[in-house]
Amino acid sequence: MEEKKIKQTKEECPSSSNLQERAQYVQNRSSSAYSDAPSIAPSEVSFHERSKDSREVRPILGSFKVSGRTSPLRSMLTGLYPGQRFSSKSNVPWGSKPHPLLGLSCLSFALLVVPLSASFPQTAVLVAMTTVISFQSEYTYTGMTSVWHLADRITAPATFLSALNANYLVGGPIWTSTVVIPLSCFYLSNIARKTNNYESFVLWHSLWHFSATALLFLIFWSNNTDLSNAL
Repeated sequence: MEEKKIKQTKEECPSSSNLQERAQYVQNRSSSAYSDAPSIAPSEVSFHERSKDSREVRPILGSFKVSGRTSPLRSMLTGLYPGQRFSSKSNVPWGSKPHPLLGLSCLSFALLVVPLSASFPQTAVLVAMTTVISFQSEYTYTGMTSVWHLADRITAPATFLSALNANYLVGGPIWTSTVVIPLSCFYLSNIARKTNNYESFVLWHSLWHFSATALLFLIFWSNNTDLSNAL
């Protein structure tokens, strides 16, 4: 009986040859393709070291910002915000490069002052102010910091809305819908400005001025040229 127990104990205890085989197996496994597999064993890095690494990563992630190109439409809308509206800085990227065509388009607004003064005196005053202010802002002081840019950003929307109201009172909703033509030119001029395309900006921004003036005359002419009886 005792011999049987001793024999059973010897069978349960691993022999030196088995231990050598296991050691060889572990060595082969460590040098095999499985060595790159992630280990589930506890890491030797302490908790404090891991916390330190995480603190170093957080500022990088916190300072990361997704950058993208701002669309011209968004640029037009953000111009209505106080931070953008009440600024005397020029928004053109090429500096002071006055163009005669753009200056002439600003002066074209003056053609509307006398016809509008009979029935729309407030609009006529705004148009007269816009003529001078836009010429100073977009021709004389283009690309430079000037109070004329601030004045232009304040008077231009007011003049546009007042002229749009005059269009509606004279021509009705159908004729007023033609405002999409000058607005399209204004949108394209913003694209040119954002892409630093000076020639395209001069073209489309001048057409924005010329088309607005021409449409006012066309609307009044199509609905009787005597503006004193327009209302």
